Amino acid sequence: MNPHEKTSSPEDLSEKISALRNFSRQLVRELGYLRTPVAGSDLSPSAVHTLLELGMQPGMLARDLASALRLDKSNASRQISKMEAQGLLRREAVASDARSHALFLTDAGHALYQEADDFGTRQVAKVLEQLDDAQQQALGRYMSLYASALSQANLHPRTETPHPERLHRGYRPGCQGDVVGLIAKDLLADLPTAQAMAAERAMHQAFGALLAQLDQPGHHLWLYCEGDQVLGAIALQGAQLGWFIVHRTVRGTGAGQMLLQAALAQADQESLVLQASLITRTDQTAPLAEAVYRKAGFAAQQTQAEDLWGLPVSRTRFVRQRPAPR
Repeated sequence: MNPHEKTSSPEDLSEKISALRNFSRQLVRELGYLRTPVAGSDLSPSAVHTLLELGMQPGMLARDLASALRLDKSNASRQISKMEAQGLLRREAVASDARSHALFLTDAGHALYQEADDFGTRQVAKVLEQLDDAQQQALGRYMSLYASALSQANLHPRTETPHPERLHRGYRPGCQGDVVGLIAKDLLADLPTAQAMAAERAMHQAFGALLAQLDQPGHHLWLYCEGDQVLGAIALQGAQLGWFIVHRTVRGTGAGQMLLQAALAQADQESLVLQASLITRTDQTAPLAEAVYRKAGFAAQQTQAEDLWGLPVSRTRFVRQRPAPR
């Protein structure tokens, strides 16, 4: 299951770009990163971010620090040397690689890190105090989506940190409503109310049938959760992969890949020739979703129009052969 994709008009896109640029500038200003001193210290912005990265990841290699801060190697090297001279960080040779050095904060550096970290915590806490729990979760997801999109557009993209603890196997209370809701918002948008309601009822019946079979061999469900909310799902029913969906705010964060890899591992364990379907509205396409399947070793077999849950949809069928033993 995947979203039907819409293309913004040039006018709409221009307005969205302007709004996001204004938002980004305001965000930097309001968080205090244009003021001197920065974040409660007398350090430059790049030095503050160096402190924060090393405070959170002691022993980080210099090359990884450069990638994290979006600095070229020469600028990162100058920043490291300057902070080393100030007594804020120290280098340690890496036993396995004589050319690499791990970076650690000194006591003085850690004290400044704590000061900068506390400053950032206070700034964000002031914002969260004005929002309820649902708004706080939504803010986190959409900020993550924005940051992820920026990262993917960057010339030196940073690999997303996986969150395996968010992957859950099997039923969780409320998962049916969450999963069906994700799919309904993708497939049922802009449909007449009566048609959308009937389709959503049919989705609930189908997903309920899956849940009723989870105690039987060959039936599996994986969920990607943030707190109590399900933001992604995938199911394996025999040799059929289905109910594959992730919320748009976590697309690009690795959530979908974790779900897919969990299902593929189970299929390989059971020696299955796996089948999958990509379902879209008949007037839409989903090239990004197709690319995900192809990257995972699926080959498209056919695309046909059919009726599903009372909706005219386009179904593209994929098949993945079991990988040969190594």
